[in-house]
Amino acid sequence: MSELTPAVGRDNFEAEVLAASVSMPVLVDFWAEWCGPCKMLAPTLERLAAAYAGRAKVVKVDTDAEQQLAAHFGIRSIPTIKLFRHGRPVEDAVGVQPEGALRALIERHLEQPSDRVLAEAGGLIGDDQPEQAVLLLEALLRDEPDHVPAQVLLIEALVRAGRTDEAEARLAVLPVQALEAPQLAAVEARLHFAKLMKAAPAEEALQKRVAADPGDLEAQHQLAAREVTAGRGKAALERLIAAMQRDRRFGEDLARRSLLHAFALLGDQEDVVHHYRRRMMALMH
Repeated sequence: MSELTPAVGRDNFEAEVLAASVSMPVLVDFWAEWCGPCKMLAPTLERLAAAYAGRAKVVKVDTDAEQQLAAHFGIRSIPTIKLFRHGRPVEDAVGVQPEGALRALIERHLEQPSDRVLAEAGGLIGDDQPEQAVLLLEALLRDEPDHVPAQVLLIEALVRAGRTDEAEARLAVLPVQALEAPQLAAVEARLHFAKLMKAAPAEEALQKRVAADPGDLEAQHQLAAREVTAGRGKAALERLIAAMQRDRRFGEDLARRSLLHAFALLGDQEDVVHHYRRRMMALMH
């Protein structure tokens, strides 16, 4: 390990690998000190890290020190190289690899013009300009109709623009490979809550309805949808748990389905999600 190929572990894997892979390929070397072939591969990885500095990165995971991480990614022999892009592993190679093969692996996943479009569209969505993001993504998909990340991001942009029917239509025709997109669950969740809110009264009116009749489960669900999309996740989860306790049959178990979608939107709040998931499971059993 060196400054060119730093060590990563559970504490910083998300930041140094998953998050970093959104903007560039991240090559992860799963290795161990006792592994002779791992040591043979090390100089090659150092050269690659230097050659692709700023465009790709190379990190190392000590499988003895990070057994849980190695098990999570199914490492059965070392050295194993996994390349991460856009938050997930996309290719791997087992054993000592020639430098040319690893260069080709990296080259396949270097930033493309489409990556810059995705970044710009994501920024527009974050700045509450979803219609402009829709225009960018539709133009990209005219040139690259099979671009899965753009297809998924377009659905999110359409949802945020209030164009739920179009978003639902595009979701229905996503290719099979899009089902592995890490952000898809959150996009589906946002669409679910957008549909609940589509015909819903204003929040103040909903508050009055549930105050007058806590058993008004339609209003409870619509209010939970407004709360979770406004960033008030715990309030929404409490409301959905209460609705689930009242009547599992309402809306074909809508409260449980809404809870699962809320968990997808609140994925970065692990403690909160874990607490309410346990409460949901207790109600189910």
